[in-house]
Amino acid sequence: MFAKRLKIGVLLLSTGLFGCPPEKPPRNSKSTNENDVSDSVAVINGETLSYDEFARRISSLTPYARARYSTVEARQEFLDTQIDFELLADYAEKQGYGDDPEVVHAMKQSMVRQYLQQELMQRVKRADIKEEELKDLYAKHESRYMRPAARRSVFLCFADQASGTTFVNQIAAADDPRAFLLKSLKDMNVGVRQPVRGDIGFLEDPTSNSSKNTGRNKLLATKVFGLKAAGEFLAPFELQDAWCTGTFVEKRTEQKIAFNEVRDDIREKLYLQRREEAQKAFIEELRADAKIEINKEALAKVPAPEAPSLQKMNKALGGANPVRDLKGPTGVSETPDKDTK
Repeated sequence: MFAKRLKIGVLLLSTGLFGCPPEKPPRNSKSTNENDVSDSVAVINGETLSYDEFARRISSLTPYARARYSTVEARQEFLDTQIDFELLADYAEKQGYGDDPEVVHAMKQSMVRQYLQQELMQRVKRADIKEEELKDLYAKHESRYMRPAARRSVFLCFADQASGTTFVNQIAAADDPRAFLLKSLKDMNVGVRQPVRGDIGFLEDPTSNSSKNTGRNKLLATKVFGLKAAGEFLAPFELQDAWCTGTFVEKRTEQKIAFNEVRDDIREKLYLQRREEAQKAFIEELRADAKIEINKEALAKVPAPEAPSLQKMNKALGGANPVRDLKGPTGVSETPDKDTK
């Protein structure tokens, strides 16, 4: 009965009608809350929704959602949604949905996700990573922990190439280039498109492996690092229907990032790497103990699915997959857990 109701709960959650994953408590379960609130919050068709279970459902919400239920009246509204859920679960179970293949599969996905998370928490802990290991990795990959050279850059744009060229010539002949630049920025025609303007901060050396320039800044950094000296202006170049020029006013040399600044980052990367390795090892253990038979003839008869559009593919990849979803961009789990650093 409990397994069936869990399946139904997973199915109802997939519709997005309810805010948190209700776990069906045993019949007549009693609270163990330290405040000794032993009364059930509600009894629906003979099944008890205990204080502890109701509190768990609220605590499983996001912080923003939890804030909505700070009053008794609001918690009554939330209770109403949970009663609706229980009634729907009862009815769906009576209609036989507990054995529906889609419901069974969704229940397995939820179960696998929970189990893998708990299993990996036991196998890999941040606290088990020693300081010596972190320092060793820092020393072996020292080149990764360099802050690249950078140039603090200033840009302004003009309606056409001729205007940009005139400005470059004028500032080169100015007695006080800095004052001329500040005045030009202040007097810049507001009707002119300005894809980039004024002091945009430091652009990192585009040839460095540690450079974090992204998007448009990659182009701007390449141009700025082609200048020989501060105050020298670029020949006007076209950028988003405008003609822009720029210079740099300050240089920052390449710097080594201290170990203390990256200790936590190194620990996290090592922790995620070990979780990935532990997950692979755990699945290999299961495969070694399992009896698996594959019908290749039947597999060959399965028709190839129609190639989805990019939009449909992105939507599909957002669906639940208990093994894939435990992995982030690096291929390792990023699921929050209770393990502390």
